[in-house]
Amino acid sequence: MMPNKKNVFILNSALLSTRDAALWNSLYTAHKSDFEFLFFTAMATPGLKLPNVIPLSYGKNIFFEAYNDEVSLHKDQVELIAGHDKIWEHYDPINSKRVAYSWLLYWISALKICSPSAVYIWNGFHAPEVALAMAADTLGIRRYFVERGPFAGTYAFDERGINYRSSFVAHFEEFGMEVRPEGVARFAEQYYTGGISNWGQPDRITSRNDFLNKFAIPDGKTVLFFPSQVNKDSNSKIFSPHYVSVFDAYKHLTDSLAPYSKDVFLLAKKHPMQEGSSSFERLPLTSGIWVEEAHIFDCIEYSDAIVSINSSSAVEASLLGKPVLTLGQSILDKNQSVLGISEKSELKTRLDDLLTLVKNGKNQVDNLFFSKLLFGYLFSPDSEFNRIGVQGVHQIPFPKYPADENNNVFPAEELANIAKVLAIRPPAQIHKNEITLKEWLVFAKKIPIKILNRFLS
Repeated sequence: MMPNKKNVFILNSALLSTRDAALWNSLYTAHKSDFEFLFFTAMATPGLKLPNVIPLSYGKNIFFEAYNDEVSLHKDQVELIAGHDKIWEHYDPINSKRVAYSWLLYWISALKICSPSAVYIWNGFHAPEVALAMAADTLGIRRYFVERGPFAGTYAFDERGINYRSSFVAHFEEFGMEVRPEGVARFAEQYYTGGISNWGQPDRITSRNDFLNKFAIPDGKTVLFFPSQVNKDSNSKIFSPHYVSVFDAYKHLTDSLAPYSKDVFLLAKKHPMQEGSSSFERLPLTSGIWVEEAHIFDCIEYSDAIVSINSSSAVEASLLGKPVLTLGQSILDKNQSVLGISEKSELKTRLDDLLTLVKNGKNQVDNLFFSKLLFGYLFSPDSEFNRIGVQGVHQIPFPKYPADENNNVFPAEELANIAKVLAIRPPAQIHKNEITLKEWLVFAKKIPIKILNRFLS
């Protein structure tokens, strides 16, 4: 007789790309014989083949009693969760706390009901995601933050956080990895030959001269490439301490480059997901151009150096040995070949350093950095990357089966009911404005009563 399976939670409310779906499908295929996956999301899930998808709504559902910080046992946690609304500029002193409280109780109840062996949280900087991480910590359940890696088709699974807050940056020296320059070079060749990107791109241009001619870039000038970013992205919101917006960084860069206009040309490219770029388009450039339709790899390859807040394009450029200057906090923090600023006033000096590197032709790949990043930190479902040495799906951190933790487990046939139980229902469907935790669980009538009683005891 087949033993009961254990459960795994995934919370992924980012827009699901084809590669993202392939990642989760591959992880599910690798472990479905021993684990059931419950996939929580606020987005559509095209291409996802996991059987238990639980719809959520990040911004609308308040399903527990009003929060009172004078009596709550979770005051400190609620304050921290609610504070993340400030990042996304929709903080409200009353409503944010109530929503945070609701999410925290929701996840505690969901985790207690299903007792997952592990929790995977995409991004981790939105209130529902922070609440799930805290609930998992409270109950002693291992959780990982998941994010796309700096190379399309790669991913990070990290217990500490994503991007600049990752364990890769915080504990770089602890990533024991031999330097593999040949492997780094093979990956670079495979990556750029494949031409893959997380976003749609136009056709590539086959020569630098054709590229310069297309965008009327004067031959003989040093071309600096600025890849724009999305204002609402975590990298722009959280890891850009010197600038209030992407435009603020772009404007500072263009102003700082004015004295160099005789010798330097700025190529700035719109991000495919960027909205409201009219201010970028209208900004007069003494020597430069703002473009929308250009392949990102052409911009990197045919430029002489890159200036970026913390775009993944900077990592891609550094892989080719291009001189790079970052204006924010980046996973490139430990890359010895990359320049950075610690405050805005340093930009002029760092631009001088960058142009000196270009003049000296010092294009150098930090092979130690990329050996650790590519072969010790990132994961990919792409078999071509795996053959080069990037870790595959079976190496993603995942609980062992059988595990020795004392979990409540459900037979596979009950999971469809559990999915319905966990789906959040707006108050309009309940015909009540407020319901308590017990009332909400009782309302979910398909929970076996013996489980309900054990949970509430």
